[in-house]
Amino acid sequence: MDIDDVETPDLKDRLQALMLDVIILFALMFGLYKVFDALGDVSDLVRMWSFIFLWYIYDPLLTSLLGGTLGHLSMGLRVRRMSDPSRRINILAAYVRFTVKALLGFISVIVVAASSRGQGIHDLVSSSIVIRKRDENKQVSQEELLDVVSSDDDKDVDEHLVG
Repeated sequence: MDIDDVETPDLKDRLQALMLDVIILFALMFGLYKVFDALGDVSDLVRMWSFIFLWYIYDPLLTSLLGGTLGHLSMGLRVRRMSDPSRRINILAAYVRFTVKALLGFISVIVVAASSRGQGIHDLVSSSIVIRKRDENKQVSQEELLDVVSSDDDKDVDEHLVG
């Protein structure tokens, strides 16, 4: 798969994925809080480091193993290598990407909106790109279908829809 063959999501889709991740993380934190509550006497230091650990492993681990966070996956987005969009980024690149994103926050969002490929600073630093998942079941694109429908030759229509 070539970089020119991929579709990148708009900023709105990426922000929706981020919001889903925040909701998921808060739900996980609440679950962890309930577990600690059930265990009884768990020190505040253990609780604090557990929550920090949860936030720090969620994005990089899922991005490297699954190709995106749960928010990405639910929105049909994938984080891939810029050099080969068919491959996921490795764990080191995922940690670099997450750390830069966490440190720069809104600044990186501005760069996503301004970039021609929709890459934030965190994507540029980690040589990654966020793409839309391909629909393998889709046989004919909408543009191809419109081209075919506007064609006067019925033979072209039959060939295009069959093949």
